[in-house]
Amino acid sequence: IGQYLMTLPQHLEMHLSEKQAPLQFLSEVCTHTCEVYAEKILNIRNMDALGTKRCLNDIVYLSSVVEDLGSTITPSLKNLEKSLRAAAPSQPAE
Repeated sequence: IGQYLMTLPQHLEMHLSEKQAPLQFLSEVCTHTCEVYAEKILNIRNMDALGTKRCLNDIVYLSSVVEDLGSTITPSLKNLEKSLRAAAPSQPAE
């Protein structure tokens, strides 16, 4: 989903006349994306260690994309990330 979010600004510029409107719309899209993603993760009934790791990687990636677009992930997704990190098995030292 990150790659699609990254292309939104160039598509919005063509269709929205006010300068601030694309940024406002983009911020709302980022917020909604984070909310829906957190909701979907919370609906997973059984998550093994690999699933937890994948979700954490996805949250980090989404956070990076959202920050590149000038926004931040929602507090609920940030809290979910913290909870998943606490539940994740420790990684062996390399």
